[in-house]
Amino acid sequence: KACEEVLAPIVDLADDDALLLAQARRRNGRNDAAIVGLRALLERPSVLASPLELHARFELVETLLDANDAAGALVELDRIDDTLRSTNDEASSLRSRDLRAKATGAKPADDAGEKNGIHKTEHNEPAVFHGATRTR
Repeated sequence: KACEEVLAPIVDLADDDALLLAQARRRNGRNDAAIVGLRALLERPSVLASPLELHARFELVETLLDANDAAGALVELDRIDDTLRSTNDEASSLRSRDLRAKATGAKPADDAGEKNGIHKTEHNEPAVFHGATRTR
């Protein structure tokens, strides 16, 4: 919070510093200020089509989800997916899928369990033992 008071307005900050400020605002629960800052950052010509753009867009999606704006998050995820179609960035694609599942309210797919022969059940409740309980 102290850094935010000392720093100049986001317009006067370098691209990387503007992203760091937005992340700090998000961590402090100031989602509205983080969203405004990230959108301003993503309008900069120096950020568009740069590696920083993808990081800023993911940060924006997560901030929108924190602010309960799933519709806005889905719009940004569409933009991310358009960018990722021309790349082989599997990690970013997985992150996008997980965030999309979170935005739509679906559970992210857990492929690891299926590959290992573990099948999840619909009920994840502890086992109930019927019959007499043991006493000393």
